[in-house]
Amino acid sequence: QDEEAELERTRSKTKEEMRREMEGKRDADVEAFEKEKGELERRQKEELEQLQATLKESVDKQRLLKDLDDKKAEFQAAMEKQEAELQKKLEAHSKGLEARVKELEEELAKSEEKAGEMEEAWTE
Repeated sequence: QDEEAELERTRSKTKEEMRREMEGKRDADVEAFEKEKGELERRQKEELEQLQATLKESVDKQRLLKDLDDKKAEFQAAMEKQEAELQKKLEAHSKGLEARVKELEEELAKSEEKAGEMEEAWTE
């Protein structure tokens, strides 16, 4: 009976040690899991922040490109308008010069005619 009691105490002790050992392993596993989980969460947060920064930069660049395209279109329209106005002024000026040349040619013809008449009168 003493032997049986001793055997039972040894079994109980072994069970208790095994239970403690298993709890220790479980605690270590939980701690390792929590640590790994924390590391993954930290990395995910960093990646998310990086993606957000990249997205913001991309959106900013898109906005700048759109603004640039708008300004380019505005500038192009202004240049075309100015070119059309200058073309009109040039055409008006050309017409004015052509009219003046015609006037001068007519005056020259009249002067030549008068000179011819005066020469005839002189020769008579």
